[in-house]
Amino acid sequence: MKRLLQHIHHRLLGKRMLKRIERDRSFQYRDIQLHLNPGVFHPGYFDSSMLLLECVEKNIQPDDMVLEVGAGSGIASLRSAQIGAQVTAIDINPDAIEGLIKNAARNDLRMNCVLSDLFQNVSENNWDYILINPPFYPKNPQTNAESAWYCGEGFSYFENLFLQLRHLHV
Repeated sequence: MKRLLQHIHHRLLGKRMLKRIERDRSFQYRDIQLHLNPGVFHPGYFDSSMLLLECVEKNIQPDDMVLEVGAGSGIASLRSAQIGAQVTAIDINPDAIEGLIKNAARNDLRMNCVLSDLFQNVSENNWDYILINPPFYPKNPQTNAESAWYCGEGFSYFENLFLQLRHLHV
């Protein structure tokens, strides 16, 4: 019963939230201005983005090596770069990567933006921090945009993430 209620809540809230998010394609955090491409996770509507930014504010130092996996809007990457970290932001969604590149330039920040399914296209593996705001709804994504929400019916995203993390030097 609990799973059914969660599913109904997600379906109702999700559709309403997605319509609202698609209309609001901008976001500001401190002096970082973002324009978000359609289908890219909007950080302004989710507590998880603010929690990740709190982590960045408390921990990231200049010259830290930071990797943001599934960066989406890239707000955590952009703030890390603003602090002075050496940042690589990766995402499976080409629209997210395009937006990251433009938003880095818009905010006069330098960082690497890489189209990658998890660590597939990442050659560096010596990170001080790996940031991630993972998808957590158990459904198979049908589009790149849905990859921000759905982790696979069997939570395959996490299985792949943990298998690949074993090979990194963190």
